[in-house]
Amino acid sequence: ISVESAEHMISTTHCDMIAIGRATMGNPWIFSQINSWYKNEKWDTKISFKEKSRVMRMHINKICEYKGEKIGIKEARKHMAAYLKGFPDAAELRKQAFTTNNKNQLLEICDYLDRM
Repeated sequence: ISVESAEHMISTTHCDMIAIGRATMGNPWIFSQINSWYKNEKWDTKISFKEKSRVMRMHINKICEYKGEKIGIKEARKHMAAYLKGFPDAAELRKQAFTTNNKNQLLEICDYLDRM
């Protein structure tokens, strides 16, 4: 889902709410973007690589904190794949993420993205 598709759904069906679901994978900003549209405010259409990397790092740390590193890494890898959409060399970075069993290696990918 995007702001445009949310706008279309609301204007076409006159619904009170929309289901966002999987659109949040790798894009937690969708909530604030839709809320900004709804309030007739400006919203960022492009999230910087640095911001995505910052949130990705926080997400990895929180998942590992809540679920333990072993399970956390498995879950973090799928989320990381979604965050990496649009990055240069995304396929290679996803491959690196999915072949690691180490939280620090996932965070090193975030460090690499910070330097882009």
